[in-house]
Amino acid sequence: MQARPEHAFEPEALAEWLREAIPDLGPLKRIRQLDRGQSNPTYRLDCAGGAAALRKRPPGALLPSAHRIDREWRFLKSLGSLPGLPVPVPDALAWCDDVSLTGTDFYVMRWVDGPCFHTPLLDGLDAERRPGAYKAYFRVLAALHKQDPEAIGLGDMGRANGYVARQIRRWSAQYEASQTRDVPEFDRLRDTLTAWRPPTESATAIAHGDFRFANVVFAPGAGRIAAVLDWELATLGDPMADLAFSCTAFRCRGSTPGFPGIRDMNRAAGSGFPGEEEALETYAAAGGAPVPGNWSVWIAYGLFRLAAISQGVFKRGMDGKASSSRWRELGPAVDALSRLGLESLEA
Repeated sequence: MQARPEHAFEPEALAEWLREAIPDLGPLKRIRQLDRGQSNPTYRLDCAGGAAALRKRPPGALLPSAHRIDREWRFLKSLGSLPGLPVPVPDALAWCDDVSLTGTDFYVMRWVDGPCFHTPLLDGLDAERRPGAYKAYFRVLAALHKQDPEAIGLGDMGRANGYVARQIRRWSAQYEASQTRDVPEFDRLRDTLTAWRPPTESATAIAHGDFRFANVVFAPGAGRIAAVLDWELATLGDPMADLAFSCTAFRCRGSTPGFPGIRDMNRAAGSGFPGEEEALETYAAAGGAPVPGNWSVWIAYGLFRLAAISQGVFKRGMDGKASSSRWRELGPAVDALSRLGLESLEA
């Protein structure tokens, strides 16, 4: 087994459980912790019958309502049961709440092979294939928002109204609970958004909550998404929150700490990167909800959430609990994202 000391566990008991719970995987040969994702420790399980992924809650004291892998499990099971997989997810194999095995509860899902890009820059993908990757990305987001939560057994996973106000309160509280220094720009952004309410809310939809390129696996060639990952923050809410969060890629610069975006690149001839308007058109053409007129405020909201999430991950890293070695990038990300949020409000 290869894992960071704080996330290591004895593999023998897990191997025995796997034999009983998922016999088709065959004997466990190797466990490797992935250095991707900043929240819940994730491991690749190499077994005689194929590969799987294990996601577990991190050890130690956690922020309220954070690291809800039980929610991830519910969304994976429900979306994975849809005919034709309009929102592709890994096959959910088994859930376990016996903390004696890995130190915390966990679940196992089928491993999905394919390219996964850590940033919207789509490193390693040529200009000819970038447009197709972006189209696939926003089409799947629209497909998610078109699903009826009640019809697929997820109607109890959130409240219908007031989503944005709850999110602003939640992430303000999470930020305060993990704050390590004063960031005046974040305070200004938070205070402005706290006083804001969308004039109308879109119909309630399944909101992924963290729909970014880092959380999707593409099929070979990158013209199709093979799996959407990391459903920890999924709930029922306003689809515009999801869309705005995804569109922060168009507002972040290539030099933005932690979250480099395509703001300086999508205007370059032959780059293959779409503009924000083109992405919104792709989303709408795939059946997504109409984009509101106060779009710049929604973008600011997306950047606010990303800044608050970054602060939480940075604090876990300082406490020795981060699931990825990249946590140091997210301290300066709080400042940069907050400034971009204020910039969007002033546009």
